[in-house]
Amino acid sequence: MNAARALTIHYVASVRIPSERANAYQILVQCDALAAAGHDVTLVAPKRANTFTLQDADIATYYGLRRAPHLVRLFTIDWIDRVSPRFQRLPFLIQSATFAWSVRRWLARHPADVVYTRDQYSLALLARGGAPLIYEAHDLPHRDTARRELVRALRSSLGVIAITRGLKDDLVELGVDRSRIEVLPDGFDPRRFAAMPTRDAARELLGLDPAARIVVYAGQWFAWKGVDTLVDAAALAPRLTVLLVGGRSDDRARIEARVRSAGASNVVLHPPVEPTRVPTYLAAADVIVIPNSAKEPISARYTSPLKLFEALAAGRAIVGSDLPSLREVLHDDNAVFVAPDDAAALARGLVRAVDDVDGSRRRVARGSADVANFTWDARAAAIATFATRWLESSRGVGR
Repeated sequence: MNAARALTIHYVASVRIPSERANAYQILVQCDALAAAGHDVTLVAPKRANTFTLQDADIATYYGLRRAPHLVRLFTIDWIDRVSPRFQRLPFLIQSATFAWSVRRWLARHPADVVYTRDQYSLALLARGGAPLIYEAHDLPHRDTARRELVRALRSSLGVIAITRGLKDDLVELGVDRSRIEVLPDGFDPRRFAAMPTRDAARELLGLDPAARIVVYAGQWFAWKGVDTLVDAAALAPRLTVLLVGGRSDDRARIEARVRSAGASNVVLHPPVEPTRVPTYLAAADVIVIPNSAKEPISARYTSPLKLFEALAAGRAIVGSDLPSLREVLHDDNAVFVAPDDAAALARGLVRAVDDVDGSRRRVARGSADVANFTWDARAAAIATFATRWLESSRGVGR
């Protein structure tokens, strides 16, 4: 495999930048790692209304980036947030299509070695224009027509980065050439954990009981993330304190109701915090939990949770749902597995991780060694090598 050269990369991201969502964070830290490796990276995003109160000048500080991203915002018709969530599909499609057309016109004036995207709608339109595309797959469309359109677009692309083997296998089954798919899970930034406080220091900073047995979940509270099951498990293990950090307002209302109905008085709800503060909350934990549901493919087969890598980097015991997606990184020597969607099993797993001090210490040591392979910088190097290989291949056949 040829070593990667410096590339001009346009990362097309049809998301609000900045945003409270994990997808914005993942995009920004990956762009930062590519730029740090010497590539000329431009992040191309839609010009959308944004209630997330963060100025562009503060993006690097908020997300812990090494430098401010080179950010270009393009026109889109944006009225998604003016309608009820149940009626947002049409405005979403309009926003996606108008942004993709804006990107296509912009690319005609600003060529690049690689156009990188994780947005299916941008991919479909840009593939028709012959852009040198690499698609990062995080999920598959539910509808058959959308899947066929995705496969057609991928056949015109340089290649695919899939975040799990489950995604790769399903893309191959749909007709995508296996040799053009590289599996690269998500990662973590070791700089964020270099000065992580001790457990006692973190609890003092956060005002948490130094003697409590604390389980931490940090992230979104979507149903497929398994937080509802975690609340029910907390009610079955009252000697544990379960700290939930994150959640959007609509999900928060659902979880607050679940806490009341389950009688889970040992659950503490904490609002979202900036990414640079997450390690402090993880440091305060005895156990970090990843309770994903098995009810949706995105959870069971496709997700590569950022919290998984950060849990390993934090050096804390991990309890996770026994799912193929999590098993791609976790294993019996670095985590305790429990049956998904089973509150009683989850409660037993959390208690086991807290009580089995020696076993947890061994799993933590193994996890700390395992996670060293999953940095954003290593992922950026793999992306660049993959892109270089297929650029050279496409030029060799006169494409």
